[in-house]
This record gives sequence, C-alpha cells and structure tokens, in this order.
Amino acid sequence: MGIAVLCNLHQFEYAKEFADRIVGLSSGRVVFAGAPGTLDDPALERIYPGLARHGAEVVALDGSAPRIDRVILGRDAMQLRRLSVVHADARAITPEELGFFDVALALDLLCDLEADALFEVAPRFAGVATDIAVISARVAPRGPVRREHLGTTYRGALVRKPRRAFHLTRASLLNFLVALGFTSIAEVQDPEASPSEPMLVAVKGRRVALQNAPHANATGAPAWREARPAGLRAVLARRGA
Repeated sequence: MGIAVLCNLHQFEYAKEFADRIVGLSSGRVVFAGAPGTLDDPALERIYPGLARHGAEVVALDGSAPRIDRVILGRDAMQLRRLSVVHADARAITPEELGFFDVALALDLLCDLEADALFEVAPRFAGVATDIAVISARVAPRGPVRREHLGTTYRGALVRKPRRAFHLTRASLLNFLVALGFTSIAEVQDPEASPSEPMLVAVKGRRVALQNAPHANATGAPAWREARPAGLRAVLARRGA
C-alpha cells in the first residue's frame, strides 16, 4: 500500500521479523542502523549494554568454565570494569562470601535442585538480595509430593529429566518466597514462554497499608491456595431413593 510505519519496539525478535530497517538507540544515541539481517549479538550488546554499563557493580557467578570464559571475553571487549566474574558453584552462594546486592538474579538456579537442596539454597540466595530478586522457575502443575520446611508444608512433584529435581507448585513457590521475606511478587508476561516456566520478580519491603480497608491491615497476608484438580465429577443416583 506504500505506507511507511515507524514503530518503537523493545522485542528485537519482532523487529527482525517485520522491519525493513532497524535503528537501535542506547542512552539517547544511535548505536546501530541497518538491515534486520545485520542485527547480530554484538549489535544487541551495544543497544542493551546491561547494568554494568550504567555504573552498577555486577557480580556474575557460574560453575561452568566455558560460560565463564565467554563472559570474560565479552567483559574485556566492552570494557565493563564494574563486572566481576566468579567461577564457583552458584548453589554455594552466601552473603558472607559475596556480600549483599540490591538486585539478585537466580536464572535457572532453583529449577534443578532436589527438595533438600532447594530448601537450603533458596534462603541463602534470598539473603543476598536486599531489595529485588529475579527468579526463573519451573513449577509443577500438581503437587502429589509434600515436603515440610520450618513447619510449613509445601507441595510439588519429582522430575527426573533432564536431572532429578523437586518442582514446587505455583502456589507453594509463591508461599515459599513470602516465607523468605519477599512481600510482593510479580510475574513477567511473555507470550512465548511456557506457563510451567514463569519468570518472577520478588520485592522485599513492608506491606502497604490499605487506606480503604483498615481492618485488613491487622491480618496477615493470606497464603496462596493450591489449584484444585479439574475434571468431571460423577453423580450417582439410586432409583426409588
């Protein structure tokens, strides 16, 4: 139809699929301009340089030597002087070793742990985050297995692939995060993400007082309830009854 469209997007996948030309901005400057096919990883790094380019102190912790090497290569190439890279098992994270951080990211850290390890590692991770935690998780649709932790019953399921792990149900995961000191939890909505693998943003802080319902401020936050199994219910009737 000959209509020119100027569209502002943060989803670069859509831009590469539908645009004829892409212009990338970072901090108000044009850092990329070209055809969609030329928008490669180095170009994306210029557009989305990360927290370390904006003055934040960032510590990357990983137990995989090849991934560590790639991070170090990218750090040195981009001169990210405030990015520290630690080659260690992330499951051993402690505030004593690393200190405290305004924002902590658990990317697949809590997804592939057995029950005992999950209830051991998660509190240490929560202790490192003073304000916000970003957590990628895998949740079980049903909770046939029950585990007790500090007097609370959590439900989930045992999985064996790709490795043995205990996945909490969505309700149990949210209740667990509340028990770890997070007062608000939001889920990042991604139309291409699986419902069983949510990305959560958990925030610490005090509960906000409700001005229009002061009586509710005196009560604690209600726990999330486990989902009830959906299905047909059989109704039996006896003739003559």
